[in-house]
Amino acid sequence: MSFSIKAPAKLNLRLKITGRRQDGFHLLSMLNVPIDLFDMLKLEFSEEEGPFFVISPLSTVSLSDLQDNRENIAYKAAKLFLSEFPMPLYPKLSLEKHIPFGAGLGGGSSDAAAVLRLFAKAWKALNPSSEAISLE
Repeated sequence: MSFSIKAPAKLNLRLKITGRRQDGFHLLSMLNVPIDLFDMLKLEFSEEEGPFFVISPLSTVSLSDLQDNRENIAYKAAKLFLSEFPMPLYPKLSLEKHIPFGAGLGGGSSDAAAVLRLFAKAWKALNPSSEAISLE
């Protein structure tokens, strides 16, 4: 059983800081558009334990950017999901990286959102009698 999804990049046409929240984060007004660049994520399951998170860099991504998977936001999203919704099989999450790190194209955020959508879809398929997980 496997699932795959594209995590699209976006381009900010306008970004304005409109204030600051009490927690220190900025309030933003943004105008962005999708662009024809995306990372590809694939979620597979096995009865045998293997590597959990694999990143494949392509020409736009430097291997030095991939040093520590535990700091990757997609990895963190997957681990958080699994801490709340354990799977009956061993998951393997593959990230084919096309969006450059730190380019301001939203790659990390898009990857994390795609991971949550993938795991929610897998949860429903592996636990058909359970209540569906809504990410809306």
